[in-house]
Amino acid sequence: MVGSEVMALAAAGGMAVVQAAGTDAWTVLRDRIARLLGRGDDALQSRELERLDHSASLLGQADPERAAAVRIGEEAAWRTRFEMLLESLPEQERAVAVAELREVVGAAERDTGRTTVSNHVSGGTVHGSVVQGYAVTVSGPLSAAGGTRGDTSPDTDAETGDDDGDLRPAGN
Repeated sequence: MVGSEVMALAAAGGMAVVQAAGTDAWTVLRDRIARLLGRGDDALQSRELERLDHSASLLGQADPERAAAVRIGEEAAWRTRFEMLLESLPEQERAVAVAELREVVGAAERDTGRTTVSNHVSGGTVHGSVVQGYAVTVSGPLSAAGGTRGDTSPDTDAETGDDDGDLRPAGN
């Protein structure tokens, strides 16, 4: 198992694929990712190019109602491919692959004008994965900014008219 920093890098790689598809940066990015995942094997590199092109096609042809779901799915698929690669390599080769992936992600960010957001989860108890994506769906009650469960309306102080935008129940 590899560390959380490397897993975050794999997630950033998945995001880079999705963000670059259909942009001017795509051709260079897809070639670099195929080389990274192919690890010197021409046949494997060719299959990775096919996978990347298939992803770009799915992303480009997604109807507006499903576009977010397609982006999330493709981002997760590529994150998983990067995780599998990094987990499978011996430590020394992994260090080289991490440096390569970090450079690819950095180039994608520069070329697409987008940045990666990285979060650190600390403390508390987490049972399962913590995931950041394009869309968040909350089912059931939510507790935020010290409020009570179930009401996520923006805080507006009835007396002062203060609407500071935090997620506390109205009137608290």
